[in-house]
Amino acid sequence: METGVCIYCGRTLDLPALREKGGKYRCKNEDDCLEYQTRVNSPDSPEDPEDMPNLIKSFLIEAAQRISLYKTAKDHTGGSGDASEEATVTWAWLKSAFDALAA
Repeated sequence: METGVCIYCGRTLDLPALREKGGKYRCKNEDDCLEYQTRVNSPDSPEDPEDMPNLIKSFLIEAAQRISLYKTAKDHTGGSGDASEEATVTWAWLKSAFDALAA
């Protein structure tokens, strides 16, 4: 069965559960869509397995931005190797995150 992604809640649903408008999909059941958004976006919501790919993608985008900033900073300092304590800690965190993803 064909599926689509709701532009509001981000869920992948079967086409009969979606409404198409302007080439984009929306949930037919607006109450369910809003309830899902509220549950996912609430600060006390438990980790949802459906959110994991988006969370990982977000972390990887942030990591790429940080790496480019560190590289720029290193080039700016002339590659002297003098890094702030914060940069060293963050680099260690990024390395461990990449190692965990690689495993």
